Amino acid sequence: MKQAIKQRQRGFTLIELVVVVAITGVLAAVAIPRLVNSSDDARQVALDGVASTLTAAGRFNYTVRSANVAKGYTVANCSAATTVLEGGVPSGYSVTAATIAVATVGSNGVVVPNDCTLSTTTSPAITTTFQLLGIS
Repeated sequence: MKQAIKQRQRGFTLIELVVVVAITGVLAAVAIPRLVNSSDDARQVALDGVASTLTAAGRFNYTVRSANVAKGYTVANCSAATTVLEGGVPSGYSVTAATIAVATVGSNGVVVPNDCTLSTTTSPAITTTFQLLGIS
């Protein structure tokens, strides 16, 4: 006697597909605004990273020039940040030119830096400050 083999249909039911589409929609509604905001956060973090690098390069230049006047660079303007950082300021960023004072040693023995402004050149522009030590 032949046994009848019952074939089972394979695939998803309409209800299962609707549930998956609904879950995907909810996840997209929650995730997309977070991804859009992370773009702004990433731009700010990149700007802060460049500012930290400029501060470190300025301090290194100050140390080198203090030890030997023949080395390092004279820094009397914020725009000197383009020379103290090898290769200059990365593209997409600009330093606002402003005269700065020669760094002085405060009462606590710490050298007092000058604040300079760094901005992005892309719209919308965002800004931050970095510190530069003036030296002749």
